[in-house]
Amino acid sequence: MADQTITIPKGWKVTTLGDVADIKGGKRLPMGKSLVTQRTKHPYIRITDIENNKIKKGQLQFVPDDVFSSISRYIVNSGDVIVSIVGSIGFVAKIDDDLDNASLTENCVKFVNLNNLDSKYLYYFLTSKSGQNEIERNTVGAVQKKLPIYGVQNIQILLPLINEQQAIAAILSSLDDKIELLREQNKTLEATAQVIFKEWFVNFNFPGATGKMIDSELGKIPEGWKVVSFDEIMKFTPGTYIPKEDYENNGDNFIYGSNSVMGNTNQKTHSGPIIILAKIGTYCGAIRFSHDDCWINNNAGGIQGLNISTALIFEILKHFDFSIVREGSGQPYINMSGLKMQKFAIPKDLNSEFFKKISQSMDSIYLKIAGNQRQIQTLSKLRDTLLPKLMKGEVRVAGFNE
Repeated sequence: MADQTITIPKGWKVTTLGDVADIKGGKRLPMGKSLVTQRTKHPYIRITDIENNKIKKGQLQFVPDDVFSSISRYIVNSGDVIVSIVGSIGFVAKIDDDLDNASLTENCVKFVNLNNLDSKYLYYFLTSKSGQNEIERNTVGAVQKKLPIYGVQNIQILLPLINEQQAIAAILSSLDDKIELLREQNKTLEATAQVIFKEWFVNFNFPGATGKMIDSELGKIPEGWKVVSFDEIMKFTPGTYIPKEDYENNGDNFIYGSNSVMGNTNQKTHSGPIIILAKIGTYCGAIRFSHDDCWINNNAGGIQGLNISTALIFEILKHFDFSIVREGSGQPYINMSGLKMQKFAIPKDLNSEFFKKISQSMDSIYLKIAGNQRQIQTLSKLRDTLLPKLMKGEVRVAGFNE
């Protein structure tokens, strides 16, 4: 393995995947045949469907029923582990019950007939740094890289006894399950916020609505409402460049770029809650919400509410079409002057019970989302810390110590 200096715990052994599993490839569709977007009984798993060690089910394409018979032997079953071997190499996923009998691309392999090897342990090994290093070590080719089946067979793995493998996998699975549950809760909370916003600010079906409408430059709006420009209800602030040498691995605050967290720091440019707007580049117009203090880099900017909940402003911007203020061809950017001039309808009385209620509802939802995100970060850090240590035997599961 990549690290041969470790002391192997008693009962553990170094072996190869070819010694403990059979590796089987997938299959491409026959020439002239294509996948379809309409659902059939035969989903087809491609490399592009694998992200963050999971299969994105919402974008799957399907094998036509009349084509499936020609590739019917190349399927995966619930519990199988797959890894990509061509192009984007080393993408890993495990198959759940929903994808039992799904077809598999020729650019991935699956592991079957496992011998004293737990499938979940195999999954975590392949996603670990040690596993990814082994995948890279066995990859061949300069122009078109490939992980051949014999290369997969040659991947070295450190194996404890099967019951300890299962115990290790159970710990990591428990953390992943908690993380996934929190993510699903956040999806539900975000969907709830969108439903409330659409019902109250788009359909104008809000508590106390009389149904009386008046004309405005935006069309019909409720009586007692007014049209305002974005810069009347939003505060816009620029981001600030921070060099990589100023990143702090253990910093408490995220450094936000145009579409991702770039690093950490203990400094800040903005206090939360804050909306991060990507202003320049491919992702310009993308927005993110942070309840915490943060550093916003110079290719992005911050937006907060003026006498209005920042969480409510986030919902307004989620429903805004940023393409109308996006300019530039080679290097797209947001026309900030144009953005500030955009219009929106709100109640004239921002101290009304209705407006207080909507603000409190949005604040409450996004406060809960932020709490869940913090838990996700804590659990993810714990999992990422434990994973390599458990795989090397540096940390042992209770009851398995020598």
